[in-house]
Amino acid sequence: MVTKNLFSVKTLLCTLCALFLLSPQAGAKSATKDTPADSLAPASLGGVAFATERLRSMAVQCRLDGASLSAIPVSGKDSMTFVYRGRRLAVKKNALGDISHIGYWCFPQALRDFNPSPVYDFLERYALELDLAGQTRDIKIYRDKMTAKGDWNALTAAGDINDFSLRKEGLKKYYFNFKRGGRSLQLAFACDCQLLMGCDAIELERNFVRDIKRTAPNLKPLDLPQPESATDSTKQQANYRVLGGKEYYALIADTMKLVQSVGNMLLTGISKNHVNVALKVDKYGYACDSLLLPLASLVTFLQQEGCELYFGVKERKGDDVLCSVFALQRDYGYNHVISFRVPKRTLVQGGTVEARAFCYVPLHNVTEKFLNLTPSR
Repeated sequence: MVTKNLFSVKTLLCTLCALFLLSPQAGAKSATKDTPADSLAPASLGGVAFATERLRSMAVQCRLDGASLSAIPVSGKDSMTFVYRGRRLAVKKNALGDISHIGYWCFPQALRDFNPSPVYDFLERYALELDLAGQTRDIKIYRDKMTAKGDWNALTAAGDINDFSLRKEGLKKYYFNFKRGGRSLQLAFACDCQLLMGCDAIELERNFVRDIKRTAPNLKPLDLPQPESATDSTKQQANYRVLGGKEYYALIADTMKLVQSVGNMLLTGISKNHVNVALKVDKYGYACDSLLLPLASLVTFLQQEGCELYFGVKERKGDDVLCSVFALQRDYGYNHVISFRVPKRTLVQGGTVEARAFCYVPLHNVTEKFLNLTPSR
């Protein structure tokens, strides 16, 4: 379980340095004052909460009814209630109860299920944003570095889809080709979390703190190998232990295997005793937010974002392990970099570990040589 995601120290440190140097707050000292609690509340309109400020603004411009928005179920599926300029809108609510998507309805659910991607929601929202932009739409396209060829109205045209392709170039770029109703559109755009989510870096950082505080522990079940026999005697492997007489494998949680045990705990959120994280979130403007939350809540949040978790050790200092977790989100092209200081005693008695996070680090501008995420052998 550990060796699958274990960085070599050299790869970890090179990647960490590259990502840190790309951040404007590199070397900045954190402010001692946290962000006021009321500024972390979701953007709202008539009692309806929105995942981003842009979505709230779009709801106002489209004159969406607050009561109808409130009635949308928390399902992740779009509502068929709303229309703008005679075109059906897709509106969704996320698991936290916030409106998480507003855009023209462009893509059938069957296509989304066949080839899942955040690009569908992005292009639906973007097509609506272009209409709302009016005479400045060309300026918006230029600023967003969207390379477009063809007719944007292809997205909302009537009729069946005649041609479709969506290709992703590593962590760098998306290429989209679409034909419907005699119209065609070809697009190329960066795999950039700020573009795809409709937030700048400051809002993304604020939303990270806001949403992680609202996340309850709900860890994914572990996909551990099954034992050959329920009566096997205890066996020690490189990355897991078979407990004699049991019908499952258990992650190592042993001070004699300190690094492996810390890695298991941080990658899965599972600990023998309750573990909290005293998390400092470094932000733009020499600011820092301080949080205290269960480790299981942190890992649940990362899992729900669709992140792949990678673990690497920087050094052992006495009875402490200094290490990092990289939470890679490939579809949105970002990385959360979270550094931990884990005392040895935590494995035995639980307690609190210290951590520091740089969140939503964009990867589309990172040099390719720092994106080698191949586990060490």
